[in-house]
Amino acid sequence: MKFDKRFFGIGLGILAIVLRFVLGAFPEFVEAFYSRGFYKILRVILDTIHWALPFSALYLLVILLLVSIYFGFRKWNRSERSVLGKSGQMLFTLLSLAGWIVFLFLFLWGFNYGRIPLATQIKISPRPLKLSTVVEELKAKEPMLLKLRSNISGAQPNNSFTLAALPDNMEDHLRQGLENQLVKLGYPRTGFPTVRTGYPKGVLWGFGAIGFYNPFTGECNVDPAVHPIDRPYVVAHELAHAYGFGDEGTCNFLAYLTCKNSNYPFIRYAGIFNYWQYLYYSYRRADRENFTKYYQALPQELKTDVLAIEANNAAYPDFFPTKFRVATYDAYLKSQGVTDGYASYSQVVMLVYAWENR
Repeated sequence: MKFDKRFFGIGLGILAIVLRFVLGAFPEFVEAFYSRGFYKILRVILDTIHWALPFSALYLLVILLLVSIYFGFRKWNRSERSVLGKSGQMLFTLLSLAGWIVFLFLFLWGFNYGRIPLATQIKISPRPLKLSTVVEELKAKEPMLLKLRSNISGAQPNNSFTLAALPDNMEDHLRQGLENQLVKLGYPRTGFPTVRTGYPKGVLWGFGAIGFYNPFTGECNVDPAVHPIDRPYVVAHELAHAYGFGDEGTCNFLAYLTCKNSNYPFIRYAGIFNYWQYLYYSYRRADRENFTKYYQALPQELKTDVLAIEANNAAYPDFFPTKFRVATYDAYLKSQGVTDGYASYSQVVMLVYAWENR
C-alpha cells in the first residue's frame, strides 16, 4: 500500500504542538537555542528575500491559497468516489494542511512565545496599578505631551495631524531605534525586517488587524488607514514581533521605548501619546463619573487628537463582530501561553511604570 504523504502534515503538526507544550516548561532553552539561535538565522534568510521583493509576500500567499482551492475543487469534481468518500478525503487533506500550518507557524516564529519574559530579563516586577496611580500617571504625562506637541511643526490646538507629519524615513528610523533599545536591554538585533503598508485602506482593519506580523512570510504589515499619531507606534510594535517577541504587552513596551527615544518630536509625541491612551481608556472604563470631570478639564490639544483618532477608527468598521474577533484572538493568545490573552496589550502600562520607577 502506497504511503499517503498527507500523513506528513498531520504528523508534523502534532510534533510541533507537543514540542511547544514541552518547551513551555524550559523558557531558558527556548531563549538560548531558538530565540537567540535558530530564529536569528531564519530572520536573516527571510529579510534577504523580502528586500528582493518589490511587493508584499502576503500577495503570494493569497495567490497560492486561491490556486490550491481551485485545484482542490477540480480534483473533487473529477474523483469517482462517492460524496461521502470525497468528503472524507477532503477532511483528511484539510487536517494535513492544518498540520503544516501549525508546524510552520511554530518553527518560523511561534516558539518565541515560550522564551523568558522580557520583565524577567530586564529585572523589573510589573504589577497592576491602582486607579489612583493610573490617574496620577495620566496627569503626569500631560505636560510632557503638550510640550512635545508644541515643538511639532504646524501643530494647531484645534487640528490633529496628517500624514505630512510623518518623517520620510520613518520605518528605517524606527527599525534602527528599536535595535538600539534591544541592545541596551541585552537582546540581539539580528535582521532588517520589512514593513509593508501597500494595501487598500481598511482591508486589514476590517479583519481587526491594524497591524500584524506574518510568521509565514516574516513581514510586518500595517494598514494605511491607521491614524498618523498611531502609525509610528504600530510600526514599532510590529517590528518588535519581527525581532522575536510574541507577547503583545512586551511589543507595546518596546514600541514605547523606541518612539520615546526618537530624535523626531512627532515620533516622541506619538509614542508617549499611545501609552497615555492606555491610561486614558483605563480610567474611562473604571470610573466614568470622575473621568467625565477629568475630560472636561483636558487641554484642547489632547482632546483634538483623541477625537481625531476615534473618528478615524470609526470610519473603518470590522468585517466581523468585535466580540467574536476579540474572543477568537483572546483564545489564540492564551493557547500560546499568554495568560492575560487579549488584555495583554494593556500590560504596557505596568511595564512602563515598573521600568520608569525601577
